[in-house]
Amino acid sequence: MASRKGAIIQIAEKSSELIIEALPHERAVAKANYQKIAAVCRALVSRQKTPYFPTAILVAEEGGTADAEFPSARTIHNAYADMMRIWKRAYHDITNIMANDAISLDELPSVDLSDADANTKHVFDELYRHLREVHQRNNALKKLITDSVPVDADQIPAASGRIIDALEWWLNWVRSGLFTLDEDGLKVSRKSPIGTVIMDAEMLNDMQTLVEDFRAADRLRRNQKPD
Repeated sequence: MASRKGAIIQIAEKSSELIIEALPHERAVAKANYQKIAAVCRALVSRQKTPYFPTAILVAEEGGTADAEFPSARTIHNAYADMMRIWKRAYHDITNIMANDAISLDELPSVDLSDADANTKHVFDELYRHLREVHQRNNALKKLITDSVPVDADQIPAASGRIIDALEWWLNWVRSGLFTLDEDGLKVSRKSPIGTVIMDAEMLNDMQTLVEDFRAADRLRRNQKPD
């Protein structure tokens, strides 16, 4: 796994270098900021036991502890989204290879306890009994939800949770003062610099994916309904 993780980091580093090298000489400040952001993202993503998801807020906080001129979260989100996308993708790739396949409930009875003492076996049996009860309750709740709402929760891809987290961050960000939010809706304010990114392309694509996944799950449920 270490070699695979290293390969992911190397790809992210190379992609970062391509962005930095493409900048003209007159954009020295931007080039320096890109380098700073890439370095902090790399440190967050490559942490040994628990990689950290490199959000603009976290990167700004980490970088700002040692560098008073480190870009703010707002600046990172608006001006350096391309660099952030590289390292967010690296984070997801790394966490995917770090995830261990969980043992299923049906496999628990086959666990070898021949060397365990009586107390350990008793604890294991009690935990197994408790897990079966929880599993049965969860199945009952899933059925209740499926019968009560238009979409089967099991049909929504796991990636939707990540998209919802990103959307939640974006909703909080638009209330940070850069935009105006009134009864008519969200508007560009006088504080918004020219060219401000309202929503980066990755977030927009993720929202499109979320809508498509929802519609697909909804169609599947309706097709499965008895006549």
